[in-house]
Amino acid sequence: MIHLLGIRHHGPGSARSVLSALNALQPDLILLEGPLEAEAILPFANHPDMQAPVAVLVYGNVAEENEPRASFFPFAEFSPEWQAIQYGLRQQIPLRFIDLPQAYNLADNWLAPASPTPSEDVSPSESGEVRRDMIDPIGLLAQAAGYYDSERFWEHLVEQRPHVGEVFQAIHEAMSAIREQVIDDGSPRQQREACREAYMRQCLRQAEKDGYQQIVVVCGAWHTPALVELKTTKKTDTALLKTLNKIKTQAAWIPWTHSRLLTSSGYGAGIESPAWYQHLWTHYQQSPIDAEKISISWLAKFAQELRAQGLDASSAQLIDAARLIASLAALRGRELPDLDDLNEAIVSILHHGNALPSQLAQKMLVGEVLGSVPDDVPSLPIQQDFLKLCKSLRLKQEADSKALELDLRKDLDLARSQFLHRLNLLGITWGNYQGGGGRGSFKENWILQWQPELSLKLLETAVWGQSIQEATDNYIQHQLIHEQHIAKVAQLMQSVLLADLAQTMPALIRHIMNLSAQSSDISHLIDALEPLANTWRYSDVRKTDSQAVGDVVKSFVTRICIGLLPACNSLNDDAAEQRLTELKTIDRVLQRLEKTSLTQAWHQTVLKLTTMANLHGLIAGWCCRIAQNYELLSAEQAAERFALALSQANNPEQAAHWFAGFLTDQGLSLLHDEALWQLVDSWLVHLSEDHFVQLLPLLRRTIATFSHPERQQIAAKVGGQQQQQQRQQTLNNQRGQLVLPVLAQIFGVRL
Repeated sequence: MIHLLGIRHHGPGSARSVLSALNALQPDLILLEGPLEAEAILPFANHPDMQAPVAVLVYGNVAEENEPRASFFPFAEFSPEWQAIQYGLRQQIPLRFIDLPQAYNLADNWLAPASPTPSEDVSPSESGEVRRDMIDPIGLLAQAAGYYDSERFWEHLVEQRPHVGEVFQAIHEAMSAIREQVIDDGSPRQQREACREAYMRQCLRQAEKDGYQQIVVVCGAWHTPALVELKTTKKTDTALLKTLNKIKTQAAWIPWTHSRLLTSSGYGAGIESPAWYQHLWTHYQQSPIDAEKISISWLAKFAQELRAQGLDASSAQLIDAARLIASLAALRGRELPDLDDLNEAIVSILHHGNALPSQLAQKMLVGEVLGSVPDDVPSLPIQQDFLKLCKSLRLKQEADSKALELDLRKDLDLARSQFLHRLNLLGITWGNYQGGGGRGSFKENWILQWQPELSLKLLETAVWGQSIQEATDNYIQHQLIHEQHIAKVAQLMQSVLLADLAQTMPALIRHIMNLSAQSSDISHLIDALEPLANTWRYSDVRKTDSQAVGDVVKSFVTRICIGLLPACNSLNDDAAEQRLTELKTIDRVLQRLEKTSLTQAWHQTVLKLTTMANLHGLIAGWCCRIAQNYELLSAEQAAERFALALSQANNPEQAAHWFAGFLTDQGLSLLHDEALWQLVDSWLVHLSEDHFVQLLPLLRRTIATFSHPERQQIAAKVGGQQQQQQRQQTLNNQRGQLVLPVLAQIFGVRL
């Protein structure tokens, strides 16, 4: 005999009803809606160290496209299928998955289904028929019952009223009534559903053929009418399934999180509040179910969180909230409190009518939990290597974000850093690198947060090797085949150093040298200079040999210094700004390296640029100032060139560009060098009104490069000069008044 248990995925009430039905029916076979590929790994579900939420990951590869594909089938502790699996394994009852194998679903047998229309927009046509690709069966039942929300309807009818027995028959009859109105529109989604249900029927026929007498089927409520053979035959189902293509697939258990069960995450069978359902499931295992305990324990959790955030939550408020919840449930005719009842009481009493902070509400309703999968569950070699490294490095996969500071002088922290950088190279972004901590180069800051999809990323990397190091090496070698940008190769070299992949570095060096030999544009070399210099600079910290990288840097600096003179000749304004940015990069990088031979070559190049004809004023001014800073020019020589460049004989626009280049980011020099101050003041005072208006935007942009305190001090200095001039004028007038009587007597005039 076949018993159909139509459930809602991840419903605690459905889970309790399923367990009650299984205890009453005592089946000799349990069939579950799930991928056939996972049947072989089902026995590991009751492993002592297996902790829900977990998911079955089914993955495969499209050979023609070399494209990995995967599907996830999550289970929470309160999922009906999970409880049926646990029951079957405890009672040693055979378990089978009967859903269409993912080998077909991942093989592009159907076009991507259109997004379903929201339930409130679903309505029967004039003939009473409903399109299958638009239908929300629970939504239609909710509308008929006067509910605005299908979620609330199902919870009140099933989840909050765990029945025994007759509820599944009622669900079956309701789904049958809706399905009678469905028309066949040939949509991709309907084609896929037809194939799924045909395969389920084939599995049922096989179970009966195998001699099982008490067969229980646990599946989505919508499918139960289709599993009763009324309109289809074995021949029809076989013919339909024969038309499908398939690919080779494998299955594995992976950890999952509560947040990935949310409807908002894009999960088709998602729920609104995993934490609430987990809370209900805890109380549903008690007999009888105590509605008051459900309310009080939920309020206690909320109160603890409010107090942790420094908000009030007194005992008196909790008592009042519990009473309000009981009153609301009685007023609305509910046996158990609803999440809406609890939220209204919490907002009204514990939060004084104000909306709860979104972060607090999210934390309480989701209750983020990351499941765990035992290490001895069969897995790929790269998974085993990953788990082994996590254990040895004391890194735990957690759903919540966690800050991690590493000191690279310690062997453990250095190994952790290298491991996380290798994962990032593979696209497994468990750690978000925040950069170094403090002023030294011995610190690294990371933010760690494990996401379930990273398990799929880990499986995808299996094609590159059997260990994390091997996979990273091979993946980098593969990237080099297609990478033609010198700067990107330089950045890759920096990442390879951070990941301690010394055996990969020679191939990178050969590749970047080949690319640089083919390029005549020094901009490409300049873009690559900083990551190359960082690689060379931090090699000592990471205990790696990077002499070959140093040779590349020296080669690049030599070529840049040779190519700068022609590259800076006769530039327009836009090109000059871009070139100045590159010059600043070169200067910054070489200052950090502190290599005498390189800085000497750079200084000679700067000095040559200061005497170069047809040099844009922006670059000429900057080079003059840099030459003065490095004492390549004396203060008198720099002042002479400044005065010459800003003289009235020169074009005002060229003078303004020279001024901008010389003073960019040099507010302190202007404040403390009185000779420079007087030169600038004299130049500005003697500008004509038309020229001043024309040059004002450029002057303002130059001043904007100064820091705010520097601009304030400059303004104060100008104001102080004006006040001093006014005082001097007043003093001169007073002295003049004293002399006038004497002059009148001398000249014989009357005042």
